[in-house]
Amino acid sequence: MTTSLTDGITNIRTRDLSSGNNGKRKALIIGIIGPTFGPQIGALRGPHEDATKVGSILQKQYGYDPNDIKYLLDDPGFEQPTKDNIIKYIGLLVKDARPGDHFFFHYSGHSAQEDTDDPQEEDGKNECIVTSDNKYLLDNELNDMLVKPLPAGGNLTVVLDACYSGTLLDLPHYQCNGVYLPCVNRGQRRSIDRGMRQVRRGAMYPNNSTRAIISQLRRESFNQQLERSSTALSDTGPTSTPSSLRSTGMRRTLSLKPYARRQGSLHFCESERRCASPDPVFRHCDGFTCTTWQEIEEPVANVVCFSSSADHQRTWEDEDGNSMTDVLLNTLTINPYPCLPELLAAIRMGCQTSALRLHPEAVEYHKRLRLKNKRRIACRKEPFEDRIQPEMNDFQIPQLSSLIPLPFDQKWDP
Repeated sequence: MTTSLTDGITNIRTRDLSSGNNGKRKALIIGIIGPTFGPQIGALRGPHEDATKVGSILQKQYGYDPNDIKYLLDDPGFEQPTKDNIIKYIGLLVKDARPGDHFFFHYSGHSAQEDTDDPQEEDGKNECIVTSDNKYLLDNELNDMLVKPLPAGGNLTVVLDACYSGTLLDLPHYQCNGVYLPCVNRGQRRSIDRGMRQVRRGAMYPNNSTRAIISQLRRESFNQQLERSSTALSDTGPTSTPSSLRSTGMRRTLSLKPYARRQGSLHFCESERRCASPDPVFRHCDGFTCTTWQEIEEPVANVVCFSSSADHQRTWEDEDGNSMTDVLLNTLTINPYPCLPELLAAIRMGCQTSALRLHPEAVEYHKRLRLKNKRRIACRKEPFEDRIQPEMNDFQIPQLSSLIPLPFDQKWDP
């Protein structure tokens, strides 16, 4: 597959991965089906099967010893993925890490967001995974536990199959690792994700109206959402909107892709203007100038993270529980050591194909809702509110983040 990479990544040194193949290999695999946020959300179908498949491919194709793979599943036969257990086993995963070691971390389940004033959070939010005991593990905590203990020459591969997971590991570089795939022109549509985009600090955007909508739902079963719509569309009257689906007044960004430049006049977001301050200015990856940062020349661990969606997007699983993890594993079965940009391109294409299969179901739901509300209005009844809001076209776009900008030829090597 031929891909066109983001412009501006030049003079990035290529790591010698062969020198790290003699180290130990350890993995921590977490799967949480829930329901975490209450019975109205419903349990996920795929996380437990994801964990089994990931563990299997690590053993068969990458030489992991079964004794060095730890599973935390909210299943009676396994240790539970509580916050305390996750913290404990992350610590054991990277304990005594040495150059050449390989560590693998996989999380499949729910996630959440919370507002923050931390200037290092480009979108003004902390992302976090939701544990089986309904507690939050923040992105900066994950970074402190997983990334910072690693020595230069250590290797960490992370896969996060959850909503809003683009920067869930708090790695500084993700825009510069993107690939351009004009497979579908989604355009400007009235879909939930376009309304959920946050203002990035110091950003500029066209003078468009904003929509305000946010959801506590994270990795979601598309079919379960539509099944629950049958209750929402009953004739018993409108039901209240859960607090997790209420408006929070966030704004959207200019674009998902830094390389997709747009024409037209731009203006700074008025709410985000910054004044002169003695405080340090935190830089964020823009896909272009970040490759010139002086700190990327320092020796660091090789850390890469594949996330199932950007920070403003939800992650979906189909009726069989399949999601980004399945696309990833199917790709690796064919080619166990692809270049990272090629792997990202394949994952994005696979997720896009799955999204297009879900589109007709979302269309049918909206059609039934409009017809039902038309009849209710004719009977002088209050119309139903669209509580489900299934995505129409602007589906998840998997992300690749890293500790430093990645060379074009770096391969997947968990």
